[in-house]
Amino acid sequence: KEQASRRGLPTGPLPDGYRVAERGPSLQGGRRGRPIRWEISEPWASVIKEGCQRYLKGASYADLAVWSAGTATNGLTAKGGPMTTQWWRSTLLNPKYAGLQPVRRYAGYKPGKESPPRERDLPLDRMVPSVLPALWDVETYQRLLAVSASRWTSGKFRTRYRQGFWSGVIRHAVCGHSLQICGRGRQGQPETRLRCRHNVLHVSPSFRGDDSIQELDE
Repeated sequence: KEQASRRGLPTGPLPDGYRVAERGPSLQGGRRGRPIRWEISEPWASVIKEGCQRYLKGASYADLAVWSAGTATNGLTAKGGPMTTQWWRSTLLNPKYAGLQPVRRYAGYKPGKESPPRERDLPLDRMVPSVLPALWDVETYQRLLAVSASRWTSGKFRTRYRQGFWSGVIRHAVCGHSLQICGRGRQGQPETRLRCRHNVLHVSPSFRGDDSIQELDE
């Protein structure tokens, strides 16, 4: 894997938005050879690119999770998993979408020798150009890192996403799982949102608290 990463070849699972375009001949006479060329896969690539622009304009990972449910992907990845807030964070901060491949220092398994821990948040000088088509440039990737770091450390971020007192007590009427209540919203437009903790069962697990109160009144 270390030699492959130094050549810019993807190691590990292929990120969403890409697919294998061409394979080489099989050395054992099988049908599937080693991938030698990759291409962009739609509609996931377009949704990821638009999600990147929305995030840089002020949207949060939670906003992207709700927005992606109404796109052509229906809020699902290429493998059928939900586009959660954690998925959006790991996707936007993945250097492979900027045309960069991290160099992994791993020479394979050796009996009696422990594998080194996986390195995270590698600097740009530890990366090489990737063979995957880039969805945005390196400058955009650096902006994503800076915006993500500033939101996690600023006090404004913590006050916008403070957790409600009744979180974990109220349950969803359909699936029966507990709901997380968060106070958020833009300046001058406070809003209470409820989110089911078992988000796999719902197309859009996050919904506005005012809509729930209106349904109860009706």
